[in-house]
Amino acid sequence: MTKLEDLLVNKGLYEAVEITEDDYDDLNRLFKKSFYKEYKIDTYCVHCKEKRTFESDDLEIYGEHNQAIYSMNRNPLFNKEDTSETLNQKFSKMLDKRYSISFRCTRDTDHTILYDLITTEKEIIKIGQFPSYASISVVNIEKYKSLLKDEFAEFSKAIGLFSHGIGIGSFVYLRRIIENLVYKMYENNKSELQIKENEFYYELSFKEKITSLEGYIPDFLVENRNLYSILSKGIHELSEEECKEYFPQLKLAIELILDDLLAKKIRRKKEKELSKFVAQTTGDLK
Repeated sequence: MTKLEDLLVNKGLYEAVEITEDDYDDLNRLFKKSFYKEYKIDTYCVHCKEKRTFESDDLEIYGEHNQAIYSMNRNPLFNKEDTSETLNQKFSKMLDKRYSISFRCTRDTDHTILYDLITTEKEIIKIGQFPSYASISVVNIEKYKSLLKDEFAEFSKAIGLFSHGIGIGSFVYLRRIIENLVYKMYENNKSELQIKENEFYYELSFKEKITSLEGYIPDFLVENRNLYSILSKGIHELSEEECKEYFPQLKLAIELILDDLLAKKIRRKKEKELSKFVAQTTGDLK
């Protein structure tokens, strides 16, 4: 995934990535009509409720004082390049502008995503998106609703805060999901565990709590128990920018943990249904 794709798909509002002349080809693919049908991104479609490939479609470019200087349907000549221009000159022409680009779902072209971007001398910044990052992400995590129950709202809030440029606050809700998961696993299995409540809640560090539940919680969380430390450090020590940078990967980590729990829940349901079928059919065939 290129840095531009990462900005479009994984970053919230007012997030930015640095750009240099080395990024010219990728910028050119995104911003030039002659290439626009070749620029594709993979992201969640809120209408299909599946991850889909989206293809770039309409493009409008705005220059100084937000004046439209190019629309795909009005001035196709804008995109013809002077082959005598240097790379620096071509790259410079893309700076200090606003770009409005829509992408269409390749499964159903009525399903669209719109991005608003601005370029400065050093960065490209996402200033708008519809449907929002939060809307796309919340639909994408709906499969965890029955598993998380009350904590589903925590996950949704974390995503919503990140989508509005709030990093530290989003970490608070991600950390709560891990805390609640660990505490629930202990309460559900404490009769089998040889750990007294006082020891578990007041004597063990949180990483030790996770380790003590090995075999009861997803292996991924046990193997990566430092996730909790990262979230805690983010809340108390890291900057907003650092938290926003780390958020997508930490969200992915939470999803991996939940995927494991969800798979086990689905398997238990299937096993229960099959056991019922075997018992009933055995009786019928006697």
